[in-house]
Amino acid sequence: ANAEAESLFAEDRDQVGFVMNNSRIWAYEPGLHHELFALMQHCVDIQQLSLRERGIVVAAAAATNRDSY
Repeated sequence: ANAEAESLFAEDRDQVGFVMNNSRIWAYEPGLHHELFALMQHCVDIQQLSLRERGIVVAAAAATNRDSY
């Protein structure tokens, strides 16, 4: 794995004690992971959404896509 992927793995190990499966998937394109989460943070900053409001947006988006998330 490249340095960016190793960084994702190290972050997982520090936070949860193991490498999560989703990090293994993002390791194929770690730059996209950083860009996506930067975009999401930018949107949160602009809208000043609380953690609860973000959860509602995620649940609404999942329901719209008929996802049981």
